[in-house]
Formats: sequence, structure tokens, C-alpha cells
Amino acid sequence: MLKKDERKEGKRSAETSIPPSDNGPLVDKLNALNLNNNLSSSPSSSSSTAVSLPVKMEATTQPQPSLDDFDLNDMDDPLAGFEAQRSGIKDLSLKEQLLNPTETNLESLTTLLTARIREGSGETLFEIGIEEDGAPMNLTDAEYQTALTTVRSAAAAVGAEVAIMFEKNGSIPVTNAGEPSTAEPAPAPENVFKTAYVMIRNKPKSVEELLELRVAVVGNVSTLLGVLTKGVLDDGRGKARVNLFRHKHEIDSGRTSSVGMEILGFDAKSVPVPTMTHGRNSPWDEICGKAAKVLSFIDLAGHERYLKTTVFGMTGCAPDFVMLMIGSNAGIVGMTKEHLGLSLALGVPVLVVITKIDMCPPNVLENTVKQLTKILKSAGCRKIPMFVKSHEDVVVTAGNFVSDRICPIFQVSNVTGEGLDLLKNFLNVLPISQKYNKDEPVEYQITDTFSVPFVGTVVSGVVMNGIVHAGDQLYLGPDGNGAFQMVTVKSIQRKRLNVPLACAGQSASFGLKKIRRSTIRKGMVMLDKETTPPPRGCREFEAEILVLYHSTTIGHKYQAMLHCGAVRQTARVLAMDKPDQILRTGDRATVRFQFLQPAYLKIGARLDIDEHHRYQSSDEEDFQEDANKAVTMPKPILLWKTKPEQAGPRACSTLIIGTAFGGSSLLHTVQSKTLIGTLILPGVDLKDNSADVNSPANASCNIYELDSDRSVVLVPCNYEVKDKDSLNFAKAIMNGLQATRIVILDTLSPANYNSTLPDIDYTYPWLRLLQTAGSTTVTKIPALEVPNLVQNLGAALMSYCEVRGLSDTYLLLSLQEFVYGKALTTAGTLRGLKEGLVSLGCAAVANSFDIASAQVQIQDKKVGSNRTREDRLYA
Repeated sequence: MLKKDERKEGKRSAETSIPPSDNGPLVDKLNALNLNNNLSSSPSSSSSTAVSLPVKMEATTQPQPSLDDFDLNDMDDPLAGFEAQRSGIKDLSLKEQLLNPTETNLESLTTLLTARIREGSGETLFEIGIEEDGAPMNLTDAEYQTALTTVRSAAAAVGAEVAIMFEKNGSIPVTNAGEPSTAEPAPAPENVFKTAYVMIRNKPKSVEELLELRVAVVGNVSTLLGVLTKGVLDDGRGKARVNLFRHKHEIDSGRTSSVGMEILGFDAKSVPVPTMTHGRNSPWDEICGKAAKVLSFIDLAGHERYLKTTVFGMTGCAPDFVMLMIGSNAGIVGMTKEHLGLSLALGVPVLVVITKIDMCPPNVLENTVKQLTKILKSAGCRKIPMFVKSHEDVVVTAGNFVSDRICPIFQVSNVTGEGLDLLKNFLNVLPISQKYNKDEPVEYQITDTFSVPFVGTVVSGVVMNGIVHAGDQLYLGPDGNGAFQMVTVKSIQRKRLNVPLACAGQSASFGLKKIRRSTIRKGMVMLDKETTPPPRGCREFEAEILVLYHSTTIGHKYQAMLHCGAVRQTARVLAMDKPDQILRTGDRATVRFQFLQPAYLKIGARLDIDEHHRYQSSDEEDFQEDANKAVTMPKPILLWKTKPEQAGPRACSTLIIGTAFGGSSLLHTVQSKTLIGTLILPGVDLKDNSADVNSPANASCNIYELDSDRSVVLVPCNYEVKDKDSLNFAKAIMNGLQATRIVILDTLSPANYNSTLPDIDYTYPWLRLLQTAGSTTVTKIPALEVPNLVQNLGAALMSYCEVRGLSDTYLLLSLQEFVYGKALTTAGTLRGLKEGLVSLGCAAVANSFDIASAQVQIQDKKVGSNRTREDRLYA
């Protein structure tokens, strides 16, 4: 039975965690939340809080605590346990130590800083002007300068540097007696006092002492990462993003499909380390040689087809934080909710960055912010959105980010640079989390393998426990039989620099002696040689799972992709403690799984289980292998019911092509039509499609003539034509039919369309038009401003017609509703296509449409793909 890790306990008082309430709007909000205790409520089961999230399944062993169980006071006290070290000097106030730097006071302050720096793993955010109990010191400007000098002296004594993060002037009304006034404020002299947040950070003596934070970057926006790590602004066309891509197909498509790594360094004085030297990118060893703290950005794929890569990066690379990117003009798309749900399921703190604010209309940006706020406050998230707008907000939010309830939100522009300074400052002051133990036996998770010339086999991953030295012998496994073998670590690298050791919590690469790369795979572990009894891999295990969402049911022999740390492989359900042996959305049960290959799992590990084959494989080796294979597209077969009188393409006045779901369902509702032919694409796998509307079992689509007008030809495509088949489909149709006017009925998701016009109305029915150069301009239908967003079959047909100069070709795009990451073909979508066809002069066909029948066809999955999904229809 897998039992989940217990949450680290510890309280932090409101006085030490929250500055005085006059520090700004965001600070006031935090104080109000603490004083009113609004964040505490009775525990509730996670099934009630996470069912609405799009993550498929999560394995735990007992009911997860609700986020409501924690408030902003649930933070570890950085001073807890240090009183004994201060040996009798606890009665000295911090103000006295700062303003009267005697030998005793300086020793006391040095002891305090040493303890806080050790607790922060090499750094601490120190408040000058605030006592340890939260009371203000009321420092004048001269006293503040004295206190700052004292802090710098104490920091220098422990080998650290001091950097001012934020300074603030405050005031307090006083009476003639000099005591604080309790009456109503009245015109009176004011004492001006100063407060400041300073970052005190150790100067590392070697690379092994370098502070490291791992930040997983998810979302459909990669440009920001290029701007942060390369130190250059974007040109508005993705110039900064190109530097991040590792493969040619990523450059061509503009999409990240692999787990990339980038670093951003800060020196001991909190100054970003330059990433460009004499016009070239600085190598990692040069950056790390100058840095005291390094943020390792794990660039994960944001597109839906690469979700498996994203899940592997989130579980295998052990990120400390997640940076969720949201395009302000695109809004909250389906994958945004998927990534947010995955972060919540894994318990990783999330910060949100809204980009492209320079090009987004104010009303669209406002809608995006409202939608994001609504999602964060929903029952599935229970987070408090904190919009960071000043450097004071940065230090206050970063200091309280250890709470599960806080979610910082930044709004930036990669072109103008607006908001980037706040984000960089926030990343600089982010605290180092303490969840690794150097004293436990060694455990190292392998996330990737390499074969390096003159070095041999190299593995990369994260040291989860213990300390590994060069020359150590460790167990490596499990292999295909579940056994481990002894290997020797001959060299260690951190950030491409040779180091003598790697500690728990650090990512590192190990050069292994006398072992082939082919015998190592991702998901293996390296364990301490003193492990007793000797480790063994397991094929079967039990786990308590909570089904957050699943479109169908889960039963015996169900197979799914399981992610646990660096382990990523298929697992099969053998049994469960449910009488009916069936699981549905919201169910919790103890399930017995079986791996295809042995794997190493620990009791207490957290699992994430995704539907098998729901997304395309994104393993880079498999991707490259498939990409290099020669592909020969089969020749389409066009079969006519009666032999044409003349050879060549069949002539018609109007050709109407309907794509799956929308246009195809409407064309099938036309009653007075006659079947004249069938189009078949050999090699196209139709086993996952239920195209059974008047069509042969293997037919891509049928071709009909309108009975009332034989010159009008209808071509409803019964299922979704995949990207690789779209151009072949277009060629077959256009070579077999020669039409004067061509109309394509298609749909478009709002997540893929963003108009630059501020007065766009997105209410249903919503319609846009794309037409070839020779077409007559239609004024009744708004033209599509961003034609390159059209995808698949519609784009292939339009491209074919445009290149061959076919005039009077129109692509009607009706808006689909986008709910919980799904594009839904609604009655409004179908009405839009019908009205558009009337505007183009095809009223005879449009008036014969039956929208209600079309909805039934979609609901019964008689058109389109039958992959597991919920088709929700709205009247």
C-alpha cells in the first residue's frame, strides 16, 4: 500500500510573517486574511475540491487534506530552534543590536544571521525596521543608515553580501508627549521612519555550494523564457524563443516538444549574471562561476499532443515551483487548466505570468484576468490570487509563497519589457524549499541518458536523498528482471561544471564506469550500496487512487500511463476493492496495478495516471526516428457510382464541402440528395471512427448531387481528417471535381482565434469568412483577420485553391464553444454555418438543413471521431 507523505508541520505567527498593515494594498490584504482567519475552515475531502480539474487520475493512499486546512499562518518560523544558539542574549531587542553595534550586540546579530542563512540554505530575506515580534522600530533616516551598516558588517563576518530589495518611508502621528496617538488623526507633527527588505546571501566558495531552484515552465508561451535567460527583448515575432529550441522541427513548428533546460544566475549581491558576453551566449560554466544562486528553468511542452512530456518533466525533474504562462490575448485555454490541475495534484506551488499585455486590447486582458481569478478561487483550486504590481508586493508575496494558498500573478510584455523587473526580482528572492535530507541513504532518479565521446555513459537526474561523491559505488536498476547491479560514479557535473560531490536536492550528471547506455533507461534509480536488504524492482503494487476526471469507466485490465517520479510506463489494473469493479469520476478506491517492466517505487510516493494513448508520443528519440522514415502517401481512390460520360474531373457549378462535426452533420441532413461517388484514402486508419452515415465502412466521405439542382455537389467528410492526410484529401477532391464556386463549412475554437479589433462580438451565432484572392468580397460576413490560424482540412483546401488560382472559393468558420478544454459544436455553431451559406447565395441548400437532426448525429457520434470525449450540446 502506498502511503502519502505527511505534510511538514509548523506554525508561523502573523507578527513575524506579515509586515505592518501600512505597507501597501497587497500587504493589507494579507493582514486582513490573517487577522480575520478567513482561510481556515473545516477539512474536506479532495474529491470535492478536485473533480472539476482536467487531470485524469492521481494516486494517494488516504484522503488528501483540503487546501482549506491551511492558512497564511501555516509557515515555518525561520527563527524556531535558534534561541538556544543565541545563549542568553534573547532579551536584547533587534533595534538595540542594530543601532548599538557593540561587540556583544554584533555577536548576537551575527548568530541570528548565521541561523537564518542556514535555515534558508544560504540566504535570508531580512527586514530592517521591524522587530522580531512584528513591531515597527520607527527608525529615522540616520538610524536606518546605522542599522544598514551594522547588518552589512554582520553579514561580512559570516561571508555574505547584502542587497537592498525594497525601501520604504513611513510616518506615525505623535502627540506632544511623544506617545502614539489613539484618538482620531489630527494635524500634528509626524515622525518619519524607514523600513527595508534586504537579501543576505552567502558567497559560494565553490560550485557545489551554489544555491539552486528548479522552476517548471508550462503553458503555450515560450518567448518569456528566452527573454529571461538570454537577456534580450523579443521583436514581436518570436526572436527570443528561437534560442530555446533544440530540434529543427521545433523551429519549424514554433512548439517545444522536449524537456529543455535553461538557467538564470544571480550573484551574491542579487544582480543577474550577464548571459551575453561580447555578442555571444555565455556558457553555463561561465554563468555558474559568477553566480551565487541559479534558477534552473525546466522548459516543458505546452501543446496538447506533448502532454506526456509535460507530465514526465513535472514528476521526474522534481521542480520546486511551477511558472504557468498565459497569453493575455488567448485567455485560459484547455491546456492551461490541464497544467494547473497537474500542479495542484502534485502539490507544487504555482505562480502565474500573463504575457503579451502590449498587444492585447484592454477589454480582452480584463476578461482573461477575470477568468483566471475565477478559476483560482474555484472549489478545485482554493487559491488566493495576488497581483504583483510593485517591489514591495514582490518581497511580501515571495516571503509568504510557502503557503499553499498564495498564487502570485505577474503581467509582463516581452517586447516592451514591462513587468519583467518585478518577475526577475521575485525569482531572485524566492526561498529555497527544505524537503531533501542529506543524512539519509543515497537515492538518485535518472531522467535522461547520454553517450559522450571519450567519457562513456552519462546519466542525468536529481539527487533525492544523501550525498554522492565521485568514486562512490551505487546500486543501479531495476533491469528487465527487477535486479540491481553495482556501478561506479567516476565523475560528477553540475551545470556543466565538474564537482567532487552532489547533495540532496541538486540536479547533477554522473559519468558511469564500464556500463553500456543500452542497459540504462529513464526511470531507473541509483541507491546507496549499503541498502539492506538489496533493492528489487516491483511489477505489481497497490495504491489508493482518486479519479479526478474520466470520460468513461475504469475496470479490470484497463491500461493507463503511470508517472511516479522519473518512472513513466504503462500499468494495467488487476483488481480493486469495489464490489462492481468499476471506477468513475469522483470515485476513490484501492487498486492493484501491474507494470509491463519492473520499476522502483517507494511507499508514500505520489502518482499521476493519465489515459493510455490519449496524447501522441513525445519521446524525442521516437519522434526523430519516425521523422526520418521515408513516407509515401497512398494515391486516393475516387469511385463513381456511374461511369462519367467524359474522362477527367466532373464539372459542377457549386461544390459544398463539410468538415466533421459541423459542416458534415448539416450536409447529411439534406434529404433530397443522390449518392454519385465515394472517396477512399488507402492507409488511413478508420478503426477509431464511426463514420456510419450512408457510407461504406472504409470510406473517407461520400459525394452527392442535390436533387433539385444537379449542378450542386455536396461532400460531407464523415470524420476528422488528420494533419498528414489533409493535403492528400484536398488534392483528391479538387482533381475529381471541377467547380465554379467552392464553399467549405468549418468551425473554429475561440481559443485559436484572437482578433485585434476591440469591438468583436463573440456571441452565437458567430461567423468569419476566409476567401481566395479571386473571390467576390462578401460584406455581410466579417473577414477573418488571422488566416494562419485555420488548421487541418480547411487550410489544406484553401491553400490548394489559392495556389491554383481558383476564384470564388470561400471558407466559412463558425465559432465553437470552449468549455473545460473541449471544443463543443453547439446549435449556435450550426446556425452560423447555415446563415453564412445563405449569404453566399446557396439558400436552396441552407434551407434544407435540419439543425436538430445534425445535433443528434453529433451526439450519437455518427460523424466525426469517436475518441473518448463528452459531446455536450446546447440549444
